[in-house]
This record gives sequence, C-alpha cells and structure tokens, in this order.
Amino acid sequence: MHNSKIGHLLALLGMASVSTAFSASVQLNQLMIMMDEPTPCQGVAVRFVEGSKNLGEFTVLTNGVIKPRGPVKTFPPFEKGKNYHVEASCISTTSGPLNSSITFKADGRTVMLVFKKMGFMFKRGGLAY
Repeated sequence: MHNSKIGHLLALLGMASVSTAFSASVQLNQLMIMMDEPTPCQGVAVRFVEGSKNLGEFTVLTNGVIKPRGPVKTFPPFEKGKNYHVEASCISTTSGPLNSSITFKADGRTVMLVFKKMGFMFKRGGLAY
C-alpha cells in the first residue's frame, strides 16, 4: 500500500478509535479506513446491508474515530459467501453531495474506505479473513 500521506499504519481489530489526523489507517474486522489525501469530508456516514437486512450505520471521521448511528453499536463482520452492500455519504459543509456504494460477495478481501481530495472512494483490498 503506497501512501506518502500515511506516516504509519494502525491495524486495529474490533471497534476502535484513533485520534491522529491524516496519518492513520484503521482496520475494523474487514473494513479498512485510510486517509490518502486531505478531504472536504468531515466524515462519512456508512450503512451496511446484507440482502434487505440493515446491519448497522456508523459515522467514520477523518481521524479514524468510528461513531455508531442507531441501535447497532458494533461493526458487523462479513461472512464469506454472503452478499453485502455498503452505502456511504460524505458529511461536508463546503462541497456538494458525494455518495458512493459497493456491492460484493464476501470472499476474504477487505473493503477499503479511502479519504481522497475529491471526497472518498471504496476499493477492494487483499485477503484479511
């Protein structure tokens, strides 16, 4: 993973809170959060869905802090072979709406939420589970 903006890599399993701005990569089970470039997003509202079942909603801040939104307080683990959909929206006061989503069959690879200059994007990563 090449990234001159990341001073170090933090791989944390489970719910985590990291308070280092623009220098963190946080891994929550199979979701990896990376700060690649300064972003107009103050955070990203993320929703996890399996089939038609809402697995949880979280706010991911640019410093790596994860805040549950709603009754689900823990990050949902991905189960191999199941289909998932992840929706996200940039939380910003300075830029227009930016939404993105990714649909995938869990196969052991991470899903990366990468903060970018234009906002954020989803990518698939290497094997993690």
